[in-house]
Amino acid sequence: MSSDSNVLRRRNVGNTTSNDASLHSSSIGNTPVESRTVNSPSLPLWVSVGSKLLGLQCNMGTRDPVVAATCFKETLVANTKKSTNTHSTSIPSFELTSFRDAVSTARSTCKFLFVYLHSPLHDDTRSYVNNVLCTNEFCNFINEQEDLLSWAGDISHVEGYSASLSLGAAHYPFIALLSCQSRGVSIIEKFTGYVPLKHLISAMAATIERNHQILNTVRQAEQQRIETQELRAQQDREYLESLEADRLRDEELRRLEEGQTSQQNREEEERQSAVRQEEEEYERQQNMLELKRQSVRAKPAPSCDATIDGVHHRLVLLRFRLHNGTKFERRFLSNDTLQFIRDYLDVELHDRGLEVTNYELATSYPKRVFGIEEGDLSLQDAGFVPQALIYVQNLDT
Repeated sequence: MSSDSNVLRRRNVGNTTSNDASLHSSSIGNTPVESRTVNSPSLPLWVSVGSKLLGLQCNMGTRDPVVAATCFKETLVANTKKSTNTHSTSIPSFELTSFRDAVSTARSTCKFLFVYLHSPLHDDTRSYVNNVLCTNEFCNFINEQEDLLSWAGDISHVEGYSASLSLGAAHYPFIALLSCQSRGVSIIEKFTGYVPLKHLISAMAATIERNHQILNTVRQAEQQRIETQELRAQQDREYLESLEADRLRDEELRRLEEGQTSQQNREEEERQSAVRQEEEEYERQQNMLELKRQSVRAKPAPSCDATIDGVHHRLVLLRFRLHNGTKFERRFLSNDTLQFIRDYLDVELHDRGLEVTNYELATSYPKRVFGIEEGDLSLQDAGFVPQALIYVQNLDT
């Protein structure tokens, strides 16, 4: 190893070299991993062979980044236990996702992204893993950072190899701290080669502290975006509620208007029906009255007894008294029926302008009442011969 590989190499955002020119949102956060690896369908032969020799290959050919991340973590744990001859080991809480998804998660949660790229062929790798990366001190430092997510990739896998190209990694072990924002992804610090544990922790802590304002700015912008979004959502919700209230009000008014119109139409129909019924009833009564008038005219008042079809019929004088004191009389024959008497009264009362249609006939001596159902009874049978005083009693008063 050269002497410069054993020193801390740091690069801030403003010192990005040409190797990092491809590190933008278009190359990390927005371009699918598959689209980057299609142009590199296979890993370099030296990486593949080296991984096999060091026992760090696990499903190297899989294109599933979650499987690759999980496999790398398990392999890292297994080899660390083997190298340290212990039954347990510490390991940073790496995100078991693709590099792109890790960037997306860091962006959405407003956190820095710690990236470790593992190269199994470099001489410092195994010592670095055992003495730095997987130590309790470093793992505690990484895992306790509230503003930090961690992701690791083996460059012998297409996902790790693609990440190394995006980050411009040329020397290993490779560590980078990324600032993931909506406008793009920036390397705020990177460490290459073997960096001592104390030095690495101190430098990373200083970098995080120095760039913490970036997170504050991002969080403020995100909070403002959320508040704006919530305000817009509230305004949209209130607008929709207002529209719904207007719709319900219009619907209620329309329903009331339709109900009122329907009621008015129904009342008008009932009124017209009642008018028609009254007209029909009036016409019917007029027709019946005319028939009764014709029947009465056909049998004028007799002046004496009469013999009809060999049967002798006596003359009967009937005197009528109304409820209002009106009196009149007429002569009939003893064979005339009470219905004929009613027909005569209906015509006479109408001609006198007396609206009496519901009445009964009564005598005082003997006291008797004759209803409409006794219309077939003759004057002879009713006991009105030779004369009688009949009271016309209005039943509607």
